[in-house]
Amino acid sequence: MKKIIVKNKFVSWGGSSKVEDEAGNALYEVKGHAFSWTRRKTLRDLSGNVLYKIRNKWPTFIMHSAYITDGSGNTVCRVKETLKFNHFFTVDETRDDIQITGYISQGLQVVRNGVLIGTIRKDFWKLRDYFVLEYPDMQDPAFLIALTIAIDNIGDKNKSSST
Repeated sequence: MKKIIVKNKFVSWGGSSKVEDEAGNALYEVKGHAFSWTRRKTLRDLSGNVLYKIRNKWPTFIMHSAYITDGSGNTVCRVKETLKFNHFFTVDETRDDIQITGYISQGLQVVRNGVLIGTIRKDFWKLRDYFVLEYPDMQDPAFLIALTIAIDNIGDKNKSSST
């Protein structure tokens, strides 16, 4: 299994994140948009190609959700929070069967069409949002990173709506 670290920057107008391997080498770029009501973020490769766009549904009053689109703007899926206190998530509006199980502190297992594509674990001991992703060698981690950003957006939306 390979590991990727997704961590929010300490100072960022739009909620940008760093995506690095274990050695600290940059792998992808996540750019947030400063004046976005839906917490819109863009996942790009290091050449600047847009891989995914992630944004929250707006307006949301109870259970929050986020949409993932590809670089052309086609909807890939919607990630929904199904149980607020334990952070359970479901994925719908997709061509694939995507299941997310587990707890974010211990590791969410992400299965696409019956194949484990990786785990997402949030490290609560860090001073900022810090996620550790593990995935098999044969998997492309970009979609797993997009799911992580969507889950983080939902968590951020929960924090802002509870204050």
